[in-house]
Amino acid sequence: MKALGLRQVDLARLCQVAPASVAQWRNGRTKEIAGEKLLLAAAALQCSPKWLATGKGPMDANAIASQTPIGTREPDPWQIDATAREALRMFQALPPLGQAEALDYLKYLGTKHPSSFKTTGAQQRDPVPSAAKRAA
Repeated sequence: MKALGLRQVDLARLCQVAPASVAQWRNGRTKEIAGEKLLLAAAALQCSPKWLATGKGPMDANAIASQTPIGTREPDPWQIDATAREALRMFQALPPLGQAEALDYLKYLGTKHPSSFKTTGAQQRDPVPSAAKRAA
């Protein structure tokens, strides 16, 4: 967490858990992280889920990928670069209505540049109601 500049509250948000849960992970009260929360934590911490869960094997998720022949590797959807981390931190700093508006804007951009976004035709044809309408 320190190397990535993540605070306990940041990790909690990224893993969609309460900060108290992260505190319990760190102090050993929780003996096991499993399923989606394990994957989210490993992605946020940029480490191998196996290492995070067991302490065994290489810690670095990239070390595991480098052991796989290049032709068989698929991009890791959980890895994010520094720009994406900054965008995520900025997004999380917004109040809920601001987050909804930001998401609406990104969806709007997706309709203008469909080749840049992985959206379905339904998402492009049926825009999400504006944040103001959802909040009402």
